[in-house]
Amino acid sequence: MAKGFGRPVPNTHNEREAQILKKSVLNHFEHRSVPRVGSRTDHNFVAIVTIAILAVIAGADGFVAIETYGKAKQQWLETFLDLPHGIPSHDTFGRVFGQLAPQQLEAGFLSWVGSITESLDIELIHIDGKTAKGSYDRKNYHLALHSVSAWSSEYGLVLAQQKVESKSNEITAVPLLLKLLNLFGAVVTLDAMGTQIDIARQILQAGGDYVLALKGNQGKLSQQVAGWFAIAQAMNWQGIELSDHQTVEASHHRKETRQVWAVGVSQLPPLLDRAQWEGLTSVVMVKRTRQLWNMGHHPDSVLPQFPVGGWLAAQPGDSLPLGC
Repeated sequence: MAKGFGRPVPNTHNEREAQILKKSVLNHFEHRSVPRVGSRTDHNFVAIVTIAILAVIAGADGFVAIETYGKAKQQWLETFLDLPHGIPSHDTFGRVFGQLAPQQLEAGFLSWVGSITESLDIELIHIDGKTAKGSYDRKNYHLALHSVSAWSSEYGLVLAQQKVESKSNEITAVPLLLKLLNLFGAVVTLDAMGTQIDIARQILQAGGDYVLALKGNQGKLSQQVAGWFAIAQAMNWQGIELSDHQTVEASHHRKETRQVWAVGVSQLPPLLDRAQWEGLTSVVMVKRTRQLWNMGHHPDSVLPQFPVGGWLAAQPGDSLPLGC
């Protein structure tokens, strides 16, 4: 038994699901340019790609691990893949992917994931910039790898990803990433780098709503909203219609309390550039307080945010990605 990937799956595994998986992968990879290594073609290209994708999803982090996964799952893989010569070796995986254009693999993979997500009722899409851990190589002068990803927390699925040259260029990648996604009926959340009028408009035009962090990048508007909330809170919200919610989470030797207040934008004084923020109906403030074990309270900074569509103001809850 291969360590780390469980017992081999018996041939009695659901063959219908296996055939659906095979057809799904074929539809998105069989027309890609197939790299040839010498004159030998012992292994089917689609089989190689399919095994690699499944292995990486299962946690494989290299070609040796992909081969190990394939051997552990060989009985199941043979129910829907053509493997006349068994599982390819790690050298074969390395040679094939070494000759495969990254753009082709990325296009096929994103197309495949897109076909899967079309059948899912995705309500929340989180967009965030990431720097790949360990990607910076000082010795070989390789800069760290930055990307902007769209993530569904409901399904634990990366929906799309856009590489950027540096973290400062994330804002230019967001519009490109949004074009790859089906946003209809979804709420899209972004951190402060995505708080731009054009990005908000693009999400609305695609049929989605947005939750955008309002911080220093929108300095005057952020100060205006924070000042209004400070006054309203000091007055104990008198005369203000609002929705509020509180969650308490305890883990890693600390307890974190989140308080959320959602107010209709019509109750605020005229906001800076209000007319340019299409569809804006609510403003939300999140206050986080952390308490370490055997220590006092440590209030974080108050994080005002604003969403679209009235949905958030109507029912804020702990499932909403606020203050992240």
